[in-house]
Amino acid sequence: EGNMLSGTMPNEICDIDFYSLGSDCYDNVLCACCTCCGNVCDKSSTSFQSPAYGVKQKLSIVALRGGEEFDDPESYPSSALAFLEGISDVTQYTVAELAQKYALLCFFFSTFGVPNLYTDENPPVWTNSKNWATDTNECTWYGVYCEDDKVISIGLMNNQIGGTVPLEMALLGPNLRSLNLNGNHVSNIKGEMAWLEKMTELRALHLYYCNFDSHGITTYLGGLTKLEHLDVSYTLMFGSFNAETVFTSLTNLHTLELGGNMYNEPIPTEIVNLPSLVHLYVDNAMVTGNLSFVPNMPRISELWLDANENITGTIPSEIGNARTLRSFSVSECNVTGTIPSEIGSLVDIHQMWLQHNKLTGTIPSDLKEMTSLRILHLEGNMLSG
Repeated sequence: EGNMLSGTMPNEICDIDFYSLGSDCYDNVLCACCTCCGNVCDKSSTSFQSPAYGVKQKLSIVALRGGEEFDDPESYPSSALAFLEGISDVTQYTVAELAQKYALLCFFFSTFGVPNLYTDENPPVWTNSKNWATDTNECTWYGVYCEDDKVISIGLMNNQIGGTVPLEMALLGPNLRSLNLNGNHVSNIKGEMAWLEKMTELRALHLYYCNFDSHGITTYLGGLTKLEHLDVSYTLMFGSFNAETVFTSLTNLHTLELGGNMYNEPIPTEIVNLPSLVHLYVDNAMVTGNLSFVPNMPRISELWLDANENITGTIPSEIGNARTLRSFSVSECNVTGTIPSEIGSLVDIHQMWLQHNKLTGTIPSDLKEMTSLRILHLEGNMLSG
């Protein structure tokens, strides 16, 4: 590993009595006699049976700090190791199976009743921890979902999780497709989020109201090209959208939730141009600029920009070209001017909130063409007619 090799591993190497074969395990290196798991290729799909090759030695293969994390007996990796060593059939585990359970245990021991900058010194324990840190199969642990005994989804919303998401979450990266930690007290600051860049199979990531403190949208998200739903709203990501680094490659994004942070920037073209984006929510986020970008969004159906007082300017007449819009909300901004007659071309829109802006003039009669409209709010402006 750590080189730029390609080709096929010679079959003769499989005659060597090795315990493990270090490889990047990507498509550019093939090994006929090895099965790959994370950053390690095992000689076979069975566990190492040598008594001298214990749990700690196996974990050292996948441990992110080469086993040094076990030097401190009070650390969460040491707690995870001690638990694993107490499982009666642990010698039957492959390195891949051991790494999966180890990653989940690290998550548990680093977040269960653990304080952080945003909690007091005695934070509450998880609301529901059924089966966690027991000798049951991890696929039965509360909020963990598996396919073929591999963890593909974790859903622990509103569960009083504290502490810090550990770097060992990266060990779940090859299989994890969905992670939902919405509404917890967990905290990650800047470099503590590095595990995110390894979650390359994620389709859905939900971090709403967690304390993920970074300078703008964390750039660790930029390589998660399979993401379809991303929610980092109300996460303390204050600063730039970091759009060129984060969003350029996220072409599969369908739903994007960015509200409740402070960006002090206009909606960037990298987000506007996302080819699959249908739902965009950037409310109460100190967004600046105007609404001229709206007609340029290729598939947008629901766009909510409420409570951004630095969104100014008029509703562009080109709004009528945004034919995919079904729900549009820009309440409590500082939009000025008249409601353009072209807005009547949005014949499929269902709901529209324009209240509490600085709109003036006459309500256009063209609104009657919006035959699918069910909700319309215009109050708090200076309109007539």
